[in-house]
Amino acid sequence: MSKWRDAVQVDPMTVGEEPVSVEFYRPRKEPGVRLQMAGRPYFGSAVERRDFADGRILFAMGLRPADRVGARRLGWFWADEHAMEFTALEPHPIEDRVLPGDAIRHRPVPQGDAAPVPDMEPYGPVPAMPVQIRVGGLWHDARASWRVHDPAGDQIIVRIFFKDRGWPMAHYRCYWWDPAAIRACCPLVSD
Repeated sequence: MSKWRDAVQVDPMTVGEEPVSVEFYRPRKEPGVRLQMAGRPYFGSAVERRDFADGRILFAMGLRPADRVGARRLGWFWADEHAMEFTALEPHPIEDRVLPGDAIRHRPVPQGDAAPVPDMEPYGPVPAMPVQIRVGGLWHDARASWRVHDPAGDQIIVRIFFKDRGWPMAHYRCYWWDPAAIRACCPLVSD
């Protein structure tokens, strides 16, 4: 996380204006979050979101240091894509619309201990290779980690980013391989 900058913590009472909308995330459905404070990584979950008229977003988060040394703490932070990343636990509404040309999501069914282990390989020359995937008729940024070779067809395992009212939320997904619906963002990747 050294490439990240520190998140800016604020006291919500000093913001000076009322939010235009407030959202409370449902218990056990809160998005997971990782962020950096004072150069140190923290993990936790977002519990509340406040949107302001000027486009700023304020999140309330319950956090614990990544090394688990220290107590869990609640803090308020300005949204900053370079200081934090969210992982959604619920499906995104755009996934309900499967349009012609979209990548098809594969929902693996547990096969039990006797099932053969599929042949897997890293997707690209670097971990979390940037790709774009067509979902809901639109191209979305993703980071591909594995390509799975299976008798039923190849699949790609990704962390795809869907916008949630202007804020990117990561979703871990598996899609059937389709070069027309999954494209590399880097010329290093070849098929």
